[in-house]
Amino acid sequence: MKKGRSLKQSLGLLCGLIAAACAVLYSITLVYVLETAENKLMASVMDDMLQTVVTADILQGKPPRLDQVTRLYIEGDPSRQIPELFKNYPQGYTEFTDGEDLHTYTKIIDGKRYVLTRHQGNFEIWERHLFRIGVVGFLLLIAICSFVGWYLGRKLLSPLGQLTKEAVRAEGLIQNGKIYTEEIFKGYWPDNEIGELERSFKALVSKLKVLAMKERAFSTEVSHEVRTPLTVIDTSLELLNEQVQSNDRQKTLIRRAQNASSRIKGMAEVFLNIGRARTGQNNALCSMPELIAGLKESWKQKAENKGLKLSVELKNAPKQTFNEVLGATIFDNLVFNSIHYTDKGSVTVIIDEDKAIIRDTGIGIKEEDREKVFDRGFRAGQGSRGHYQGFGLGLAISKRAAEALGWSISLKSEVGKGTDFEIRFKSDSVNEVNGD
Repeated sequence: MKKGRSLKQSLGLLCGLIAAACAVLYSITLVYVLETAENKLMASVMDDMLQTVVTADILQGKPPRLDQVTRLYIEGDPSRQIPELFKNYPQGYTEFTDGEDLHTYTKIIDGKRYVLTRHQGNFEIWERHLFRIGVVGFLLLIAICSFVGWYLGRKLLSPLGQLTKEAVRAEGLIQNGKIYTEEIFKGYWPDNEIGELERSFKALVSKLKVLAMKERAFSTEVSHEVRTPLTVIDTSLELLNEQVQSNDRQKTLIRRAQNASSRIKGMAEVFLNIGRARTGQNNALCSMPELIAGLKESWKQKAENKGLKLSVELKNAPKQTFNEVLGATIFDNLVFNSIHYTDKGSVTVIIDEDKAIIRDTGIGIKEEDREKVFDRGFRAGQGSRGHYQGFGLGLAISKRAAEALGWSISLKSEVGKGTDFEIRFKSDSVNEVNGD
């Protein structure tokens, strides 16, 4: 899963974006107000100035009294002839920017056109100064809002970050079997929604502890209860086998009964080992070549009974040793599952240094069923697999045993062509299971 922004980053970014939007809106509004105010103000000032000059000076036969940045043009006056650029200007205020920045004001008085102009130099300097202030204010506003957002995110979301870390730690403790001994969600939590969430998590973890302890106790008790009568059965079968001397059929039946008893005992041992897997109790260890050598004959016999070809390729054997019963359970269930759902073709077991692949040419697994095949009691594709017998426990047990060893199981499948089960080994699986 791709990691996204944290809530702190998102909150800071949101505040920055809101500040930017507000600043842009503010700037647009400010420019509009300044333009409107400038036009109205200059129109009013220049109209009063023109009226004064015309009334007090021009109509009295006096020269117009103007400052150094102001000029007056009069229609029909050769000495003050209106330039071609201003002749077609409408009455009122106009801003002229073609080569020279000017305020121009045109008005017809007594049938004669007057054009008054003022240089914008000082006004332009003031506008640029105001623009610089606006830009600095714009950037400052964004910076302040981003900092406020970051600070609020850090302050408000800090307990949530701590809660997330504790939840991740709890997950690790559950996976490593240490949830029984270590306290989770320690420290002070605020009396708000985050505090309520912490209390809910704590209650949930407490319930998980109880359920896990009950499950482990149940598995251990059942395993012991099953092993006791099986020991009696094995002893009886051994005595019976000694008494039967030459009857091959009876010996075959006894051998089958012994194999079935051994398999049931092995399954009980699996549950017991899974219950003990992370408690530091030592179990019988074996290497991968030893494990495969002890299992492949039963695989071949099962495959031959269905007319299938089974091949085992041991390329680079893993160097580590591991729990023999758990390892046998994983490989037995996966290989027998492949044989079970393959009607023709082959089953291939490939062992490499860090992984094993069990490949078959069976009926395959539908895409919508691939996430569920490791669930207890689930049998993929009831329609396509309906005539295959089974309880849907083999893959679930394999996954549980793999987790106890620190291994992982994944699959690739294509309907009608077959399935690949891939087991990924973990180098320190011995330590995890047997607690050095």
